[in-house]
Amino acid sequence: MSAMILNLSPRRLGTSALLGRLLQEQLGEQTQVWNCLDIESAWDSFLETARLAETWICIAPCYVNAIPGDALRILVKLQQTGMEKNKYVYAIAQGGMPYAHTHHCCIGNIELFARAMQLRWMGGLLIGGGAIIDGVSLKRLPNAVQVEHCLQKMIACIQHKTAVDSLLSRQAEMKIPGFVARLLCLKMNHTIHKQQKKIKADRHTCFYAKEEKHARKG
Repeated sequence: MSAMILNLSPRRLGTSALLGRLLQEQLGEQTQVWNCLDIESAWDSFLETARLAETWICIAPCYVNAIPGDALRILVKLQQTGMEKNKYVYAIAQGGMPYAHTHHCCIGNIELFARAMQLRWMGGLLIGGGAIIDGVSLKRLPNAVQVEHCLQKMIACIQHKTAVDSLLSRQAEMKIPGFVARLLCLKMNHTIHKQQKKIKADRHTCFYAKEEKHARKG
């Protein structure tokens, strides 16, 4: 099979790049990996790869609640090319938060892109704890065994051109007890408030509201 992997991260050696290499090793020599930072400077070569590939695999980091802006721009530009509609599209979204639901937005972005191009959307996998992996190894994760197992299941789906089970992301999710999650949230909030105090930012004031008020004054 011929496949194209899109690393939609601005980091060449980050977690998305690591996942791309792992998939390429399993899918074989006919699989090409393209990094987000290299695509626009080699657009014609990229389009040729995209046309020849039967399957597209998008791997994206989740930045707050969306994929990176540079990646979005590339997908929009790709959408305008009028590519053939017989391609299979898969996606992997990874982010720092351990919960799968916080990364659904990224998979949703790629699904909307695939459907807008009338391609065959085949589903995706959500992986939490991307900051722990940091482009080094999946074995850094506390739930590394489950994640690796789910990744193998997704690779099998890609090889056989079958849809990814929507429950697969739940199986890969890091299980954190409620009291631990609460402690982590308290620590995170404390760190954020400490940083805000350091730069003399008023955490009780919404910056967007301040900008809107300033704009109305004109």
